[in-house]
Amino acid sequence: VKDTWNLICNRAWTTGEPGLLFIDRVNKDNPVEASLGIIEATNPCGEEPMHPGDSCTLGAINVNKFYRKGHNGAGISDFDEMAFRKAIRTTTRFLDNVLQINDYPVPLMKEISEKTRRIGVGVMGFADLLLRKKIRYGSTASLDLSLKLSKILEEETTSYSEELGEEKGHFGLCAESNLKVPRRNSFTRTVAPTGTI
Repeated sequence: VKDTWNLICNRAWTTGEPGLLFIDRVNKDNPVEASLGIIEATNPCGEEPMHPGDSCTLGAINVNKFYRKGHNGAGISDFDEMAFRKAIRTTTRFLDNVLQINDYPVPLMKEISEKTRRIGVGVMGFADLLLRKKIRYGSTASLDLSLKLSKILEEETTSYSEELGEEKGHFGLCAESNLKVPRRNSFTRTVAPTGTI
């Protein structure tokens, strides 16, 4: 088992394949399990665990664009955190708006999408940001920066979805969900394969 695990990790590190999905972890964070059941699979490209019939509107923010040499604003040196937070909020609203105008290929997708209002705000350009900040990829400093950016992404997508919920209404299954605070979107973040697009 250890040799197989090491082989999987080595191949994922060198080529990006195979991707690994821990379905128990996915379902631990599934806010609509009581209504739609457990998540059993991903979309065809593998980046988005979803319920049958669901869809996800994805968007990635290029974190490299927020590099500012000598910037000492709140949080991360050489990084404009406030501009990043604003971009997250704009992207969250934009992706939510896209849900309204999507042309769903089958009625089930429209129905489930309205119940979940799933969006996926993610990032790209992280390796470029590390290069500009002179941080080695995989180092402790790179992991620390990754955690900081992820925390900001989680904070802003969640809080802004809560605001959007007050403004535009909550996702269809919100009342039956296990979320403590109602919001517009059942899911708000993703890690999409931006390197291939």
